[in-house]
Amino acid sequence: MEKRNLKYFDMKIGLNFLEDEYGITVFKHLNSSNGIKVRAVNMLGEYQLHGIILSKKRIIGKGKKSSGHSKYLLKSGQ
Repeated sequence: MEKRNLKYFDMKIGLNFLEDEYGITVFKHLNSSNGIKVRAVNMLGEYQLHGIILSKKRIIGKGKKSSGHSKYLLKSGQ
């Protein structure tokens, strides 16, 4: 953030960062590496908005191998 002379984070800044640094503009069919980067920006946004990071659970479709694509669901009770 100092490199870009920014004092505060918001999701627009996060999305611009993903596009500028990694060329990520589409959020479907991400490879594992890009999925982690997008998730990190989402976690920062969640923390800014809610003051907590919502816990996520990784789900892989039944009978399918993980291809680096993930679906995330909120854990029940949280």
